[in-house]
Amino acid sequence: MLIKNTAEEPDWKRIKEIEWIKSYISIPIFLKDKLIGLLRLDSDEPYHFTEDDIKRLEPFANAAAVAINNARLFEEARSRA
Repeated sequence: MLIKNTAEEPDWKRIKEIEWIKSYISIPIFLKDKLIGLLRLDSDEPYHFTEDDIKRLEPFANAAAVAINNARLFEEARSRA
């Protein structure tokens, strides 16, 4: 999801605690076709994020999925020992 300018987005919820967010981007984190998280970035500058940033963030979301899976496997192995 990409919101270049929250002031121009009719579905953006205006809440005092997040009123500083002017641009927003999020990428889903999938593990084996299951949504396990969300990589989310906020900016206090309108139009800070672009479509190119989505492409740049996808490898980070994939790396996060691998790291989360490795941590789960480690915890499972540790709990069995």
